Amino acid sequence: MSSDNNVQIRLAEVNDIPEVRELLRVTWHDTYGKYIPGADLDTYLDTVYSEAKLAEILDAEREDCFVAVSDGNISGWTRLRRDDDNDIFYLISLYVLPEYQGKGTGKLLLENAISFGLEYRFEKITLGVMEANSDSVEWYKRQGFTVVRDEPFTWVNTTVNHLIMEKVIFTQ
Repeated sequence: MSSDNNVQIRLAEVNDIPEVRELLRVTWHDTYGKYIPGADLDTYLDTVYSEAKLAEILDAEREDCFVAVSDGNISGWTRLRRDDDNDIFYLISLYVLPEYQGKGTGKLLLENAISFGLEYRFEKITLGVMEANSDSVEWYKRQGFTVVRDEPFTWVNTTVNHLIMEKVIFTQ
């Protein structure tokens, strides 16, 4: 798909699943482990993002997943969902391994997501980010997203406040 600074963005494939699961585990514990117990993170990973569930997501008609590949390894992941019935384009997930954060990988994944949304002529891109994850909230604001509402999000036994953010990507 696209590449920059030795980072390649491509569609995720079934053989990426084990590496994607490890990326999710590492990034979740690194980012959310400050306010969500590790057991909840692991249980959520094993239920919502089991290998079988990830295979279903990769095969879903209105979902598209991309990986960033750096130095031959998966360094980032995005999951996108098109809700054509309600004209909503979701960035469900954007995760970058800690050692690749701050090097442009997240921005490349976001730019790829926006380009993908533009192909389908969506007016805006919508995402959710945990309010306690202030670094990510501020990063999304710098990328042009604004908070439109907040709502609870539950990771097994822990509920946190989730900010819903949007960015206009297409104007007529």
